Amino acid sequence: MDFFIRCVTGILLLIVNIQLTNYICQGEPKKQPHIVLIVADDLGWNDVGFHGSIQIPTPNIDALAYNGMILNRHYVQPTCTPSRAALLTGKYPIRYGFQGTPIAAGQALALPTTETILPQYLKKLGYSTHLVGKWHLGYYQKRFTPTQRGFDSHFGYWNGYIGYRNSIHATDTMSGIDARRGFKRAGNEMDHDRYATDVFTGEARKIIELSKRKNTKMFLMVSHLAVHSGNRGPNHLEVSNKTYNDEVFSYIKDENRRLYAGENNIVDCCI
Repeated sequence: MDFFIRCVTGILLLIVNIQLTNYICQGEPKKQPHIVLIVADDLGWNDVGFHGSIQIPTPNIDALAYNGMILNRHYVQPTCTPSRAALLTGKYPIRYGFQGTPIAAGQALALPTTETILPQYLKKLGYSTHLVGKWHLGYYQKRFTPTQRGFDSHFGYWNGYIGYRNSIHATDTMSGIDARRGFKRAGNEMDHDRYATDVFTGEARKIIELSKRKNTKMFLMVSHLAVHSGNRGPNHLEVSNKTYNDEVFSYIKDENRRLYAGENNIVDCCI
């Protein structure tokens, strides 16, 4: 189990106030910490301050890094599905056939149920477990979906991306609503021009407050759409206020890079 924890804590994620390895090895302590795991899809290695970025400020992410522990040896394929699978299983993706490309919409492929994943381990330690945002580990049968894989709740989407201001997942050949609260469709909660990062942050805050009131040990995985691209087209990169973003990052001349910087900045502000 010690090996499992050391394997999964790595690139792109910040685990707040966690000393879980020692807790698991030495037995349950009198008080275990809450765990908040933040995943930012497609975040560049050098696009955070604690890795040397001078172009995109990330003061909140930096504060967590400098006041905690920086772990940077989480090696997987640099794509969505294999990265998530390795993170949650603690195993190389090739061990269970996930070394290839990300799962496509509706594809009959999913993380095997023979693999025990992080929220299932934590539930055995008495944690409530929650996923906000992206899943992307398969859903072609009910047993492969988040709330059947150790998460008590899930609010977000099952595919690789949605729009930044709507819950539609669109490809060259199909499109459809992908907004989920457990097994229920939740398009009304994610549409109406609401910005995805703000919506997911709001949901995360509700879970944290509820856990505080109930005095329960909480594992919360916040898997943002940002800074991944949304649906293909002119708005595949979006910020909540483009005029403001253009002013703040006016020193960045490439428009896509400027939008990416804004998405990254919004994630940082929501931490």
